[in-house]
Amino acid sequence: MSTGTPLTPGGMRRLGFAAMGTRVEVLLPAEHVDDGHVVRALFQDWEARLSRFRPDSELSRLNARGGGVVSPLLAGVL
Repeated sequence: MSTGTPLTPGGMRRLGFAAMGTRVEVLLPAEHVDDGHVVRALFQDWEARLSRFRPDSELSRLNARGGGVVSPLLAGVL
């Protein structure tokens, strides 16, 4: 089992960042590597809305009030 850096296929670029308590690795076509910020922003949004560790997240607010109406994103995850 290899623990080194995974190979990046030709024509692709690897974007890595920390999110949701882990490391996210995204492969993007080289010509779209600048669009990696869109993927990172999605993860930041999901973490802000779905984290059980952030008191201001939608999930934490739902838990605090004992139920209620939720966003389509949270409903899909639940």
